[in-house]
Amino acid sequence: MVLFFNRLKCFGHLIGFATLVFVTTQSMSQTGPWNKVLNPHLDCVTAISTNYKANFTAIGNINGLVDVWSTSNHKYKATVANCRGSVVGLIWTDNPRSLIALGDNDQNMHIWRQNNGSVQNVNLHSKSICAAKSPNDHQIAVGHRGCLEIIDIQPNITHAVIPVKTKGLMCICWLSNRRILAGTFEGPIIEIDLVSKQVVRSLKLAYRPTNMQICRKGKCFVVAGLTKSPQVLQVSDGKVLFTLKGGTMESPICCILDNGNCVTGSWDGSVRFWSLEDGRMTSPPFLAKQWIAAISNAKNEHDLIVGDIKGNLYFHR
Repeated sequence: MVLFFNRLKCFGHLIGFATLVFVTTQSMSQTGPWNKVLNPHLDCVTAISTNYKANFTAIGNINGLVDVWSTSNHKYKATVANCRGSVVGLIWTDNPRSLIALGDNDQNMHIWRQNNGSVQNVNLHSKSICAAKSPNDHQIAVGHRGCLEIIDIQPNITHAVIPVKTKGLMCICWLSNRRILAGTFEGPIIEIDLVSKQVVRSLKLAYRPTNMQICRKGKCFVVAGLTKSPQVLQVSDGKVLFTLKGGTMESPICCILDNGNCVTGSWDGSVRFWSLEDGRMTSPPFLAKQWIAAISNAKNEHDLIVGDIKGNLYFHR
């Protein structure tokens, strides 16, 4: 998964210098002992994505560099791409095995091939804001200012460009292989049908969404914003099921784990685990003492990767 806070990210999303925290504890209440590892670029981390099949974790930086780390031993392996601007999207694909990187000041999609280490650049409709992969691993949705672009992973060509009346699509999640939820700069979450290429529904929010994730069963989704606690909404009618209250009101990062729980990161440095069954915390929070700026996709709490604003790397022994 990708989470970023870049210079108000085209319109209003704030970013700071980030670190990674590789959480391998059985409870977020444990805070040590921690090993400290220096970020080789000593720069802000803006996106994190893990590929467990390949044992790789991709790290995107504010300077546009994309690094690959070993997931098992947390070792830096190589810098594989260089985007223009901050990295706002990192997506692993299985067919072919590749890493796709997008930058916020870049009109190209950079594709790193795992088999031979080559990098291919594919031209996009315009500069990227956010991106997400379809459930069938066949397409990528890229959010731009005023449109949604759908790209076929094979052979890396634009399938459709769908105009949307918004200053920008800030976050995306796929409901199915033909429907997408997108958070807009103005606040509403819109549902887009890829067959009719039309907006079929709009859900009003009282805040601007910064991150959005669909749960595995597809019945609810989590929305995080800059000025509100994350909320769990029902997919069918947009009804708010739970508000995930904890830490400061500003919890602009969320991630749904493979085990069905949700993780949120706040400006007060807290990382919290939540049950999507009842909206309650499943364990005491982990306190990084710095603003949390990134959370990776993860199988469970034990291998979660999060980032704060200080530029160091940490993992639990």
